[in-house]
Amino acid sequence: MKDVFVSGWYGYPELFSGLSEDFEFAVPFITHSLSDIDELMEEGGKNLFAWSTGAFLMLDRQKRPNFENIVLISPFKKFTSYTPERVLEIMIKKFVDFPEKVASDFIKRCGCEGTPEYNPQHFHILLHGLRFLLRTDVEELEWSLEGVKVLHGTEDKIVDVQASRDMVWETDATLYEIEGAGHWIKPDILSKYKI
Repeated sequence: MKDVFVSGWYGYPELFSGLSEDFEFAVPFITHSLSDIDELMEEGGKNLFAWSTGAFLMLDRQKRPNFENIVLISPFKKFTSYTPERVLEIMIKKFVDFPEKVASDFIKRCGCEGTPEYNPQHFHILLHGLRFLLRTDVEELEWSLEGVKVLHGTEDKIVDVQASRDMVWETDATLYEIEGAGHWIKPDILSKYKI
């Protein structure tokens, strides 16, 4: 059975090395379109891990992804509920002029080890991804989160851990707060949640 990892903005596989090799790794808008990701969800498999924007895409679905084990990492229902819209707008403006610096700063704020090399060919796709975050909003979940594991770092500077606490309060998901972790959680920690 297939394992799938749906990543987030600037969430290249090298951020999750040691784990990403075990998954079909989808970077929204870059390696997989939204329709490609929908097809993967329909096809299903054993483990589905979804990080940040990838987790939002799972929450925004009309039906439960067809996986035995679903792990949402640093999820949000509405990005600007936990990161002020003006902060995101400033990031978008800076990205237009200094994309490599903005990407590098984002990775540092995530708490990642290492930085993927910036690819100028991805400029417009990454800019679209930032603008996409302004529009994210799941007012009401369409599927049950029963049995879903939610992982969130207690030191997340991108999406406050309160986003997961609020979501779990409204659902049957189980929250695992990862002490000291930021928006990015180390692959060796994530691998413990595979079945």
